[in-house]
Amino acid sequence: MVCHRDIKFTDPPPSIEEFIAKINEITGIEVIYDEYEIINPHYPSDNFIYTYQGDTVSLTVFGYYTISYLLGVALYALVKLGGDFGNGFIPAWASLKWEDIKDRVDRLPNYPYPKNLLN
Repeated sequence: MVCHRDIKFTDPPPSIEEFIAKINEITGIEVIYDEYEIINPHYPSDNFIYTYQGDTVSLTVFGYYTISYLLGVALYALVKLGGDFGNGFIPAWASLKWEDIKDRVDRLPNYPYPKNLLN
């Protein structure tokens, strides 16, 4: 399965460097990235493909449609950088640092969930 999530911008989208800096700031880690892929170095299966086309940044995952930690953070980061995810869902835990969530990353809920109930 392939799942795309598109974030639109009214102004030009942030550069990849700005996008990565925002992800690193939110997570507290330095993600691995190249021309197309962003990877959580502490959990390599947590990755996605990103592309820019005009005023839209697309985030693509293969094999599942749930929102992983890194994908949730990326969506949150793009919205913080001025993007519009429309009616798209960004989990409450997407603003948490890796250090705070790493022990629960396999059990993250994929629906709105209060932070104080994450166990």
